[in-house]
Amino acid sequence: MNSGRRYLGQGRTKMIYNGANEMVISRNSVMSDEKQVERIWVGIPQAAEITSRPKEYLRQIMASIWGMPAEERPLKVRFRSKRYEFWLPDLVHYLENSGEAEAEKEPNIEPIWVMTHEAAEITGYSQRYIQQLVYKIQHLPEAERPIRLRSRAFRNELWLPDLIHYVENIGYGPASKRSPKT
Repeated sequence: MNSGRRYLGQGRTKMIYNGANEMVISRNSVMSDEKQVERIWVGIPQAAEITSRPKEYLRQIMASIWGMPAEERPLKVRFRSKRYEFWLPDLVHYLENSGEAEAEKEPNIEPIWVMTHEAAEITGYSQRYIQQLVYKIQHLPEAERPIRLRSRAFRNELWLPDLIHYVENIGYGPASKRSPKT
């Protein structure tokens, strides 16, 4: 065995480089130790393995991108053989840049705990809705909660960055005000 190659494990899909410096997916082969982004299409499970991201996160990315017109998509995706595939160089570039974009968003949101009435003022939801939301969330296991909570002397506090994320991405937003009848 060459010193520049290593085995990845038995029974798993392996990736090797061919003479044209392209990655070829095969079974029971070896992979070079070179760290390069190869020009290949990868499915969601392979993309999760290569990028060390959860499959569900990559499925969400695929769903959001697939719904866009082809010329507006931030990366190349395709549907082939009953599965969705990413163009690997675009995916790696997209994931690297999305982390920077998320880091830029975070400084605008203070990492503090807010009480329900403050959360209602910040988000535009009613205080009663925030209290109902807290009641529903506190019965979930802590790992499944979309908003971190803590109880303090008969009151609840919510983690502001999680609350803002909930309002922007998960919730429906505050109800619109009724217009007065004329």
